[in-house]
Amino acid sequence: MTVIDQIREHYPALSPTEQRIARHYLQHGRVMVFASASQVARRLGISTSTIVRFAQQLGYSGYVELQERMQSEYDAARRLVSVKVAREDLIEHVVRQDAENIASVLRNEEALISAGIALANAPRVWVTGSRSSGDLASIAWRLLNMVRPNVTLLDPNAADVADRIMDLEPEDVLLVFSMSRYAQEMVQLVELAPPRAGTVLVTDEHVSPLLPFADWPISVATQPAAMFRSLTAVMTALQALVAATAREIGDEQVDARLAKAEEFWARFGTFSSHLGRR
Repeated sequence: MTVIDQIREHYPALSPTEQRIARHYLQHGRVMVFASASQVARRLGISTSTIVRFAQQLGYSGYVELQERMQSEYDAARRLVSVKVAREDLIEHVVRQDAENIASVLRNEEALISAGIALANAPRVWVTGSRSSGDLASIAWRLLNMVRPNVTLLDPNAADVADRIMDLEPEDVLLVFSMSRYAQEMVQLVELAPPRAGTVLVTDEHVSPLLPFADWPISVATQPAAMFRSLTAVMTALQALVAATAREIGDEQVDARLAKAEEFWARFGTFSSHLGRR
């Protein structure tokens, strides 16, 4: 069991301050690998003894033993990446790792179906995400807009975000994409947004600070095969979510919506009809 697995297992039983330490590790793991307990304590504005108690809650004798485990996992991960990059089967390794990540989507089948029903029946759906999750939110907005009206893309970094979010109604649903490292502006937006029918959260398998606000949490694996965390399973979950939404809406309404889109694309000449040379 990795340190992340241990944190995930013990997280519900941790105190609020210890949960804050856990989230700090998940977001700034590389810093904690080499930082002393006193350095982490100063960074978080808490006592060194609290850092030690956190390590003990995870089953370690103290922070030194926890840090040794962190360093061991970090070194092993670096060696693995180095070996894989140097070998000719790199591409196969990446594909196999992504296949394992995609399999994690199946653990969310019930949540995906329930979230799809909520997204289909809400008067308006608000979609948001920040940094790399903002790209996922943009794709989700585009796909959902193809199967239903009244889908709004919300940029948490926009200057007018407060002016826009105040229009969120009690029956609306908020769809949030948030991956580690979790953007602070997303936590603020979800926490301060008006009361709504519910929040769908698509996130990774870490302990997201947004989980307490989620009515339909969808957590998928983002295990990296090389340098960066994979978003392949997140895209699969996104497509499954749109499919569940479309099924709840029904073929007749979805087909009518798509036909209307085709009409306007043709009217505006949105897509090129040039097929290119053979």
